Amino acid sequence: MRAGILWADRYESGMGSLGFQWAWDRLNVPAVVSCERFFNIVQDAATSARPDRRRPSSAGARAGGGGPAPVSLETGRPLGGCDLLLASISYELDFPALARMLAAGGVEPERERRDVDGPAVVVGGPLTRANALPLGALADVVVVGDGEPAMDALLAHIRSGGTTDAGSVVQALQGVAGVWIPALDAMPPPPCEAGASCLPVVSAVATPHSSFPDLTLVEISRGCPKSCTFCLGRKPDVVPQGNPVLRTASTDSILAALPPDCKGAGIIGAALSFHPGLETILEWLAARGLKAGLSSLRADRVTPELARLLKATGGEVLTVAADGISERVRAGIRKDVAEEELLRCAALGKQAGIHALKLYAMVGLPGETDQDVLEFADLLNRLNAQLPVIASLSVFVPKKGTPLESAPFGPVGAVADRLRRLRRSCSGGIRFNRVSPREAELQWVFDHASQEDGVRMIRTAVKRGSA
Repeated sequence: MRAGILWADRYESGMGSLGFQWAWDRLNVPAVVSCERFFNIVQDAATSARPDRRRPSSAGARAGGGGPAPVSLETGRPLGGCDLLLASISYELDFPALARMLAAGGVEPERERRDVDGPAVVVGGPLTRANALPLGALADVVVVGDGEPAMDALLAHIRSGGTTDAGSVVQALQGVAGVWIPALDAMPPPPCEAGASCLPVVSAVATPHSSFPDLTLVEISRGCPKSCTFCLGRKPDVVPQGNPVLRTASTDSILAALPPDCKGAGIIGAALSFHPGLETILEWLAARGLKAGLSSLRADRVTPELARLLKATGGEVLTVAADGISERVRAGIRKDVAEEELLRCAALGKQAGIHALKLYAMVGLPGETDQDVLEFADLLNRLNAQLPVIASLSVFVPKKGTPLESAPFGPVGAVADRLRRLRRSCSGGIRFNRVSPREAELQWVFDHASQEDGVRMIRTAVKRGSA
């Protein structure tokens, strides 16, 4: 049988997604399943000029009114010929892109308009933790949270000779942890939290399009022992008995999982700083002349040794998060990182020979004022005096399932004014990313949408795609 796995964002981000790679690799079962990858076709000058023939082509007939028909990376065959369709979706604005991909491939994007005898459409990915309800308008099966139990059940069904029409897949996956069947249940279940036995997860390919170019991606932990009120991955106020919040792979299993010919490791996890073997892993890589890439570290857990090892494994940027832009705002969201700890990180990075400090922060949190903006600008200036600063800003979006889900958003104009005030109040040399309050507002709309809203979103997306 032939399965297709869809990535609704750009080719580059899909190739660097560990979850997408994991699903594609698991579904390629010799003599049983051939899984081919489909990427969103971005019609711009960069796309049309790409010389790499391995990338998806935008040359294709229109089908279903959703835009150019997507073809697979592996064979160039059309999407509509698949026996099973899966999608990994990580960002709210990928939802309309996914609807357009299906329509362009000749697949009806609205679940209730599809024949149950047709190929099942299964959707999972990080977005399911934010709000799965709109996805129920599109998918026959939504995998909420971690996907290991659902993937195991799906492969067992296929290996036993089961068919991949929507009716059969729904029956095979019903009752599996984290699986939501929108046709049968009005509300999704709690996110599945797979145990530590699923770790480490290692990428199937190393790609220059990852956040850690040409490194083998390895997920070493899931969950977080902290309780920041804005975060979907936060430690819950009541922890179920026998269900550890932080799940970590053993250090030995992580090192054993790295391919012998790898150039290094892109180390991934929601709470990397709490892995007990992080420094040992970096020391092992450094001793072999291999590189390491780390996602964000907790400022209060960065040590001189950790900074030294980051540099020794090729690290040029130390990445930490403030999240709130002032001490008062951080206290309100239970982000217990003090200004002094952020300043200490800059000093440690400079001492280790690291070239820049990357700092994550959100604008638009509840109770935020212009005075908080000025306090953050002062902090950025002082950090930049020690080490060049990359300010990676985002707009706060209240997420369902967090204590702040009912907090107000924006408004867009006020947030845009704060962002402009922040930039004007900073000295030269600080690098800022592009931030769109309007895109954040669209995220907020999705994160609080119903299944009925999802139907309207699909119809609007397909209509615009065919214009």
